[in-house]
Amino acid sequence: PTGFAAQFDKGNAVVDKSSVSLSASDALLKDIKAEIKDVLKSFNVTPSDLFIGTSWDIHDELDNEINVHGRTEVGQGTVNYGAERLTIMGVPVIPTHNIKKHALWTPVNGTVGSEGDVFILNKRAHIIASLAPPFILPLGRRGLSDEWVMGDYYCVVDRSGGKFGKYLKGYNI
Repeated sequence: PTGFAAQFDKGNAVVDKSSVSLSASDALLKDIKAEIKDVLKSFNVTPSDLFIGTSWDIHDELDNEINVHGRTEVGQGTVNYGAERLTIMGVPVIPTHNIKKHALWTPVNGTVGSEGDVFILNKRAHIIASLAPPFILPLGRRGLSDEWVMGDYYCVVDRSGGKFGKYLKGYNI
């Protein structure tokens, strides 16, 4: 199997971002927004058709570039600081542990991933296929009650050969 980096490389949808200056306070946010605008114009999609996959490092950097407010729920003794949900031009930004340097994968253009990578994915071309139906698994008994876990297996699959999205490679964060 190949990852999205290899798929986007085959589809000529890799944009090298290693030389982009991120010295301005909102440079990363504006650069990703410009790339989203290009995808919207190029592929005739809407923001609801797209989602963005990032590393936790990029997500944190985007969070820091936005005016963030501390939030507290009524009657709660805790304050949450930072973005709970982050969108750029209406496109959700989803952080994942899978976007990082992978030591065990075959290099694509001399790299095996980076925490500075961003993937703009199209829901029409990149489906989330269920590998198994939802299931319930018994864990055991505690006292008089049974404990169960619910789950399912899924995988993001590229049906377009890397043609209907973008791989923004190697932001220097």
